[in-house]
Amino acid sequence: MAEHLVEHIVCLTDLTPASLPAFHHALALALANRAQLTLLHVGPQHQDQVDWSAFPRVRQTLVRWGRLPADSDNVSVAALGLEVRKQTFRDTSLIQGVKAFLRQHHVDLVVAMSTPGGRRRLGEPGIEQLVRANLTHLLVIRPGDGFVDADSGQCLLSRVVMPVAGRPHPSTATRLCAQVLPALCASRPAVTLLHVGSRGTAPDLALDESVVDWCWEFVQGKVQQRIGMAMREQNAGLLVMPSAGRPGLWQALRASHAEQALYQSKRPVLAIASGY
Repeated sequence: MAEHLVEHIVCLTDLTPASLPAFHHALALALANRAQLTLLHVGPQHQDQVDWSAFPRVRQTLVRWGRLPADSDNVSVAALGLEVRKQTFRDTSLIQGVKAFLRQHHVDLVVAMSTPGGRRRLGEPGIEQLVRANLTHLLVIRPGDGFVDADSGQCLLSRVVMPVAGRPHPSTATRLCAQVLPALCASRPAVTLLHVGSRGTAPDLALDESVVDWCWEFVQGKVQQRIGMAMREQNAGLLVMPSAGRPGLWQALRASHAEQALYQSKRPVLAIASGY
């Protein structure tokens, strides 16, 4: 039996329309993987002070996407293989609250906007702290961009770029892509494995070529610049970043470059926690 790598997805929501793109991506991923979906709001309020009606509307979205009839109920949602929960976690710090939640629950993937709720301030821990803590994989969506159409739920993703190095070893990232992308994408996905160096320094990988088109690209130069060039040249819709504690590729980009990858990338970024 094939290993199932994505069983529980958490979508961070600030209960405003600003976080809806993350919700659309999380819902599409949950549908493709028949995964549990938790809509999580972190804030200083007690549960009885939270406006529960402001959570993203799962059933209404599925009706708009043509996945459910207009007169459907919650039982119909479950028939799609979805288990949806809406939860709040009380904490004055978004990042610390999410990290505490992740320590209490097994979560395979967190989906979030690059600046959840627009609350990022100078010196405040960023969303990349979740990957550095090695607690889960993280998909970061940039406002105004993404690969899931909000009106139809259609996945527009076809090309992916994944920088690879010896450390962290990218085997977890390639296995995750081989499982998630074919079920999500309308056409056969193509993943470029970008290695700054020669073929002799590239990591050995066992790639499932039955469901994904893998292509090696060997380049020279600065990692961050080569990633940007590859994303533009291939019009890639997703950047997959194998990451680790330290040392590793994520740290080789340095903290400022890591922040740039997550917050300034023109495309969504999927950061893969090592050994997870």
